[in-house]
Amino acid sequence: MEKCIICQSSIPLCELANHIDECKQETSRNNEEDMDEDIAMAIQQSLHQEMTTVQQQSIIDIQQDGTSLGVMTLVINEQSEDQEQNPTIEVEAVVAPEAVLSVQSHIWELEDTVEEGMENEGIVRSPDSGLRTVLEDLQKGLQSGSAPIHNSLHVCREFIMEGSFRAFRRTRFNPLHQLTVTFVDVEGESEGAVDDGGPSREFLRLLVAALRDSRYFEGPEDRKNLSLVSRGLQFGDYKIIGQMLSLALLQGGVQPSFFSTRLYSLLCGQQTGPVSLEEVGDWELRQHLEKIKAAENLEEAQQAVQEASPLLCPLGCAGFLPDMESQHTFVEQAARAHVEGRIKPALDQLVEGLDCLKVAEAMRNHPETLSPIFVSGHNQLTVQNMINLFDTDFSPPGSNA
Repeated sequence: MEKCIICQSSIPLCELANHIDECKQETSRNNEEDMDEDIAMAIQQSLHQEMTTVQQQSIIDIQQDGTSLGVMTLVINEQSEDQEQNPTIEVEAVVAPEAVLSVQSHIWELEDTVEEGMENEGIVRSPDSGLRTVLEDLQKGLQSGSAPIHNSLHVCREFIMEGSFRAFRRTRFNPLHQLTVTFVDVEGESEGAVDDGGPSREFLRLLVAALRDSRYFEGPEDRKNLSLVSRGLQFGDYKIIGQMLSLALLQGGVQPSFFSTRLYSLLCGQQTGPVSLEEVGDWELRQHLEKIKAAENLEEAQQAVQEASPLLCPLGCAGFLPDMESQHTFVEQAARAHVEGRIKPALDQLVEGLDCLKVAEAMRNHPETLSPIFVSGHNQLTVQNMINLFDTDFSPPGSNA
């Protein structure tokens, strides 16, 4: 019998070598387990100490009208689970005497945090964000799903206005639903395109262009005023035009940006400025008013007024000019009566049509936001505008790409 040098046990000599190997392995395993327990205990103690009090500080510069009022330090303390206390937020502020800040809260609102972060980083909201929001709200009024049969249109490109008025006058036509458009030729044969959105947008684009060039509007191509068509007023054409423009904007994304500033202001219910003779669509009336305005004495002015009386009387303008001091006022009132006064019934119909999808209401509530959609504004192309259209994507430094 021999003793093991590790465990001091008496082992037969023939089995001593195997016993020593087994004893070494057992001892190694025990040592590793003891070491793992020590490491785990050390890590747990370290985490416990760190979680006892965790502080996060943020320094915010408080400004008002570009003037610094002081500095606010935000300290967030989180207590450990053993203390069984909720996290608290302590705010220390050092500000000017006239601006005392005292804030204590358990929840920091996410929206306020985002806004402050954008201000601190110098991030400015896009001016188009308001326009996008208004249009998204308007589109919520549209009915989703497939288009009903009474909203199916078969239109010919050569007679886009006639076909559109005929379809929009249907008794069961609903502007809240989607359109299904099929283009046909003059013989009534279909072009064969399935309307998954493309034909509808093309139809609305062609329709807006046809309305712009129609007799219902007058003036330069990019500054149209409303004209008066008595037969169209009788059959409610202006209301249908308002529905067409609303659908074109909300369903096809087509901007009817051919309104004059005056027409847009009238639709929004705003005050308008003085009327220039260039806005008078009636060429004959404009010639008479220019002659009255150019008269150098009272006799010439009265003679010009007398010649224009057949055109001035339907506008409700007096056929007599008392003195030269009233000359420019007389011309301006006559021009305003032609441009604004006589179209009032047609304007009311157009507003009614736009309100079928709440577009007119949105125009009254957000006149400046929606102005770029209806009023043409051709910006001059500059180098900076071109640069803003593209984002520069540089290749990695040192590469040949």
